[in-house]
Order: sequence, then C-alpha cells, then structure tokens
Amino acid sequence: MTEGNTALQAREKNAAKKKNLIPANLGIIHLCSYFAMLICFYTFYYNLNTQSLGIRQFLVSSVMDIVHCVVAPAVLFYGSEDLRRKGRRFVEKMLNIVLSR
Repeated sequence: MTEGNTALQAREKNAAKKKNLIPANLGIIHLCSYFAMLICFYTFYYNLNTQSLGIRQFLVSSVMDIVHCVVAPAVLFYGSEDLRRKGRRFVEKMLNIVLSR
C-alpha cells in the first residue's frame, strides 16, 4: 500500500541524505591538521639546521606517522556518531573482559 506513496518515498530520501557516515565539517578539520603538518615539516626540516640530516628526516617521518596513524582515525571517530557508538561499545566489552579476570 505504501509503494505508490511518493510523499513517504521523498521523506525517506531526505532522511537518507541527512544521514552521512562522515559529516562535512571533518574536511575542515583535516585541512587544519594538514596545514599543521606542513608547519611541523617546515620547522623540523628547515629550521633545525644544527641537526644532522638523519635526525631531521626522522622527525619529519615521525610527524607524518602520527598524523596518518593517530590523528586521521581520531578525527573520523570524533565526527561519526555511529563509529563513536560502536567504538564505545567495543571499549566497554574489552573493559568488561579485562576487569572480570
């Protein structure tokens, strides 16, 4: 009976459009983290002329690893309510397992 109801279909489409996995404001956060990473690259590589090239390259690669392995997933968890909820449940289960021993 509801297959021909266009109002119901339009409402469902609007609800589906509002339900993004990742909100648009995360792009701004990623841009800010990208510019912060560029500032760190510049600081570690060009302004530390007293350090050897190996130390400067190590610092630059450390910043890159931190951004890609820590900051990017943290921003995704911050922005998505579904991922936050699933992550919270996972942590609660793991804490229950660890504390029950």
